[in-house]
Amino acid sequence: MRKERSGKTSFLVIAAAVFITVALGWPGQAFTADWVYTHGHSGSVQSPGNVTGLLPMGWGLQFAVKPGVGTWVHYAVPTTTKSGTKQYAVRHLRLKFTTGSVDAYLRHIHVWDGNVRFVTLSDVNLSEVQDIKIDLGQNWNVYRGLGVSLEFVAGVESMSHQVEIQAVGAQFK
Repeated sequence: MRKERSGKTSFLVIAAAVFITVALGWPGQAFTADWVYTHGHSGSVQSPGNVTGLLPMGWGLQFAVKPGVGTWVHYAVPTTTKSGTKQYAVRHLRLKFTTGSVDAYLRHIHVWDGNVRFVTLSDVNLSEVQDIKIDLGQNWNVYRGLGVSLEFVAGVESMSHQVEIQAVGAQFK
């Protein structure tokens, strides 16, 4: 025996379909991204021998850089296709991190399209509490996947060399 749908059930099904269509876009239409983030705990430390206490946490990635050395931490920011071979362009990065003192700092930032480095920001020297937006100078088309590499270094002073990275993001247009 077939059960009849009530008007209330039909309304809920239609409302859900409309919501999904509006939220995700019409079929065949690309998702239009604005800011896309990757969580801090997803970072990959290039030189784990140069850090101590490497610990991915629920809120981010935590480690201490050994005195007098540094390490790169690499992030893959989710990247999507607009349509066919046309890609989104990235213009801004967003970084949220904290270092334990001015003697542990973010020295360099490299931005990658797959295996092609297209932006190098040298000697940015940022420390302590940071939640910053970085202008990359122009819109850069990304065809192979966006990578962001952060080099954290520590001096030799008797200060905290702790690093905590909460998020890395990019603004796509």
